[in-house]
Amino acid sequence: MAKSKIVGILNFDKAMKEILDEYGDEVYEVLGKAVDEVSDEAVKKLQAGGSFGGTGAYKKDWVADDIPTGRLSKAKVIHNEDHYRLAHLLEKGHVIRNGTG
Repeated sequence: MAKSKIVGILNFDKAMKEILDEYGDEVYEVLGKAVDEVSDEAVKKLQAGGSFGGTGAYKKDWVADDIPTGRLSKAKVIHNEDHYRLAHLLEKGHVIRNGTG
């Protein structure tokens, strides 16, 4: 539980900023853990195979990397580290002569 203290009207803005910064840090920590858990689970599913995971070296090369973001946000990108061209072809298809694929 948060500790209480008496704040004068002239220091109210500083006290509110401290409280909101502390709250923001707590939210960032919780959401950061959730982003890590979800991305780790997605990588595990891709590495397990499935319809898109592939086989052999392609399957084991799925990773989740951090994306640089602001102070109070966190993002990750999931990609195939060594076989990114194959992942792109599986996702987008291959264009043939008449423009379809």
